[in-house]
Amino acid sequence: MILGELLHQILSVVVTALDPAALREAAKQAAKNQPEVIPDNMMQASMYATIVMMALLQLGIIVVFFLALRSVQRRGKWILNATRVLQVFSVFFALRMLTLFLMTPAATKVPVALFAVDGAAQIVVGVAGLLGLFYASRKESQDYLRPAEQQQQ
Repeated sequence: MILGELLHQILSVVVTALDPAALREAAKQAAKNQPEVIPDNMMQASMYATIVMMALLQLGIIVVFFLALRSVQRRGKWILNATRVLQVFSVFFALRMLTLFLMTPAATKVPVALFAVDGAAQIVVGVAGLLGLFYASRKESQDYLRPAEQQQQ
């Protein structure tokens, strides 16, 4: 699940870098509100800085997801909170999977195969999220996830 999400985030950054037309248009709109003219090279640098910041934010979210998974696996101190975080991620992945069928790609310079691989990765992650929700709701899972202090009582 983590690898699928990482693949999706990498492909998202690649698609944005290959065809930054939407990002360029947003930068031009923001520049119109400025009293001074912004040079094209400064606008280009800010676009790529935005892509880098987006990638770092996405990587941070994946790290939180990984830490929550590891906490559940090792039955760490914050296992109950980690379980809630994973449930939120699972719902998000499932909803994102459903919205795939309602959207069309906006980028025109990006190969269709890239969108196909990204869509397949999102579908796999969404199905894994739904299965995670299903199995997390079972009694056996609830017993396993209960902290050790509560199980001894």
